[in-house]
Amino acid sequence: MQLKEIFLINKADMFPVKFRKSKGECKLMSLSRLNKRCRLLIIMLIIMLIILISHYRHLLHKPVELHLQKMPFVSDKNIFFIETSCIFNTKVRPGRLHLNTKQVCSIYSAAILNPTRSVILYHSCPLLQNYYEKSSNAVKQILKLPNVYIMNTKFETLVRDFLLKNISHDLKKSKLNRKYAPDILKLSLIHQFGGVFMDLNFISLRSLDSLDSNFIACESNEKFTSSIFQLDYKDIGSEFIETMMQDLEESYVSDKTITNLEDLITRNYFQYCNIPAVNCSKIAKGNYIGEYTSKKCGITVYNAKTFFPIDYRQWETLIDPQYAEQIWKNISDSITLYTWKYLANDVNIVKGEFSAYELIVKKYCSEVYDSIGEEF
Repeated sequence: MQLKEIFLINKADMFPVKFRKSKGECKLMSLSRLNKRCRLLIIMLIIMLIILISHYRHLLHKPVELHLQKMPFVSDKNIFFIETSCIFNTKVRPGRLHLNTKQVCSIYSAAILNPTRSVILYHSCPLLQNYYEKSSNAVKQILKLPNVYIMNTKFETLVRDFLLKNISHDLKKSKLNRKYAPDILKLSLIHQFGGVFMDLNFISLRSLDSLDSNFIACESNEKFTSSIFQLDYKDIGSEFIETMMQDLEESYVSDKTITNLEDLITRNYFQYCNIPAVNCSKIAKGNYIGEYTSKKCGITVYNAKTFFPIDYRQWETLIDPQYAEQIWKNISDSITLYTWKYLANDVNIVKGEFSAYELIVKKYCSEVYDSIGEEF
């Protein structure tokens, strides 16, 4: 059968449309007067195209499999955050990422200022397959970043080989008090994979690259913190974590309780480095580095100014516009700003009030700030 190629120009948009005319196929007419067979075919093609776009639209973004990591690479360049609301709740249905805007800013600022590091969020709650599409606009800003990953492995799987016998036994039977689980998770992640642990209440102000490979920090002049620390996955860092875990095991066997991680770090640091127990501020000398302790046992202690420039008793100054200028001066030499749980949980920030906290979020989490409404 001889075919004849015919070209048609749509008068509305002058777009050339090509048809092949043969017996039994679509007959050539104006686009507005296609026969019934052609109209049905075009409608079916449009429906199929809509279905395909709907099913594969996540490919327009960073692929989901690039977000998710069952197990991270071992590297001292890792930065870990943890979200632990579902650690012991196995009946939670899959959903989207459980992060508020302040927590998103914590991850975003760390990732932007540390582009060569993998920033990994351990997320304890199960995730929908299309969690990207279900996420808030703020959360999508971190999922767009090439160095941000989500770790959705079960808690028991992560800590099973890390925990010592007695604690592991009670963990399986759910006898372990859940308030200790985050501390165990922090140590387990850093021991297995290396890198920095950071609390979700931090906003990063500078890169972490200037810091020593093994460090702990003062939260105030008196006490150490477990909100941020870095210990390598081998040598000194690994040995120090194993020392803490042995202490943890012994105290647990004796009275079935676990001391909190701050006390564990404090007690074992003095023993490991063979230093008399004193206030944190007496160890962390200089603006950043405690030179004495760095030479003594290889674990540097940073003073409170490095990561906690605003004392917890002054947290309200972060949201009071009249203190904005002073806050900027106070954080000028700091690596991070800690915003404290009161600000994280109990306060809504209104755009346009120009508090120090709002201005800091606007500068260090710009895409997140632009993606949210008038309050966060």
